[in-house]
Amino acid sequence: MANPPHAADTTIAPGIAVNPARRRGRPTLVGTRITVEEVMSKLAADWSVEEILDAWPHLTREQILQAIAYATQLVREQSPAGANADGTDDGGSEAHA
Repeated sequence: MANPPHAADTTIAPGIAVNPARRRGRPTLVGTRITVEEVMSKLAADWSVEEILDAWPHLTREQILQAIAYATQLVREQSPAGANADGTDDGGSEAHA
C-alpha cells in the first residue's frame, strides 16, 4: 500500500505529486518514488498492469490507472485545437482527404 504524501509534496492530479527534492521534481505516484514516466515506459514496452504490479508490489492498480489518466491529461493539453483524444477531428481543424 502507498505511503501518504510527504509534507513537501504538491499534488498535481489525483494520486500524482511533485516534490523538487525527489526525482528531480518529476511527477511521481503519491507516497512512492516511482515516476509517471517509469509507469508509462513500462506500458509502452508492452508490460501488462499485472507485470508492473509484480515488479512493484507496493503499487496498486488504482495508482497505475492514475498515472495513465495523468499522462492522458498531459497529451490532451498538448493536442492541437480541434483534435480529440481518440484521434478523430471535431471539425475545428482542416480535414484531410
